[in-house]
Amino acid sequence: MKATRISFATGAVVFLLCAVTFALRMRAEHSRKHAIDNATTTRLAADRGDAKAQTKLGSMYYYGLGVPQNYDEALTWYRKAANQDYPRAEYNIGAMYESGKGLPINYTEALHWYRNAADHGEADAQCSLGGMYYSGRGVEPDNSIALIWFRRAADQGLARAQYDIAYMYAHGEGVPQDRLEADLWYHKAASQEYDPALRILGLRGTGLSPPTAMELMAIFFGCLWVLNGTLRSRRRFGEFRSFWALSAGLFGLVYLGSRLYQAFGTFHSVIVVDVFCLLENFFFGVSIAAATCSFAPRALKSVMGTVSILFVGINAFAIAYRRFAFSGSSLRACCAVNGALLGMLVSVALALWMLRGDSSEQFSIPKVL
Repeated sequence: MKATRISFATGAVVFLLCAVTFALRMRAEHSRKHAIDNATTTRLAADRGDAKAQTKLGSMYYYGLGVPQNYDEALTWYRKAANQDYPRAEYNIGAMYESGKGLPINYTEALHWYRNAADHGEADAQCSLGGMYYSGRGVEPDNSIALIWFRRAADQGLARAQYDIAYMYAHGEGVPQDRLEADLWYHKAASQEYDPALRILGLRGTGLSPPTAMELMAIFFGCLWVLNGTLRSRRRFGEFRSFWALSAGLFGLVYLGSRLYQAFGTFHSVIVVDVFCLLENFFFGVSIAAATCSFAPRALKSVMGTVSILFVGINAFAIAYRRFAFSGSSLRACCAVNGALLGMLVSVALALWMLRGDSSEQFSIPKVL
């Protein structure tokens, strides 16, 4: 009976895998046939001299959609559309000269075609032309002219141009440094789901760099070490120290989890990010304070005084600096610092309350904890 069940389950899994494979192949075949039909229809319109169809057919050859990939053929159709002053085709030719795909890299030619398309109102060309002036490719670097072209593209709602303007304001390139203006443009780009802007604002995780990954691994194994050592030696440590050692390990793991979510998760608004940042660092502050309570309980009053002074001083500075609250990066830093300090204050205050009148630092805590 057991062998029959295993055979039945194996057969079911194989059947499902075959069904999924067949469905995926059918879908790919349908997409291929659709692309070929689309290419045929587009070619008919392009042969009649339709500039939009000629540009579309050129892009199909450029990317190999429904036709074999062929940069020379793509350039031919782009030029036919560009001869009719079709701006998208002019932009595509400029992009080919700039990238060197199908043509030798030639920034002067790229600049020429970008300018033609930009003069005809093509937003991508205006942004790319601004990028040429910004980086000095094919022309002398000029951030002021770059900003003019970025603004023209941004006024048409191009997220890439809005991000470029934000970057220039954030770093003071071509304009006086203004983080408030930079935040405004970053938000405009992020509202269109532009990935670099989302990452700058913290709305989308940036992943983990090798140093950060090593840091989080160290935190993870450190927390496990503390939890394991505390559970093994709880009687020797006493109730008070054991309680705070366990708290340090557990809150360290919570902090680790929040860091991982921030690295790979997404958020719906900047306010949510700021609150999350405050809570994340609150957990960090609790973990640090809990470790202090466990290993150096006699220093708690000094820690309480120091943290209180820092908390009051930092927030007094934030209030005095009136533009502070309107700068996204500064506000996030304020949330991070306040979260850590609040976590430490709450934990140390609780520990001092638990130690009131108990010189031995040993007492019972509720079993639920």
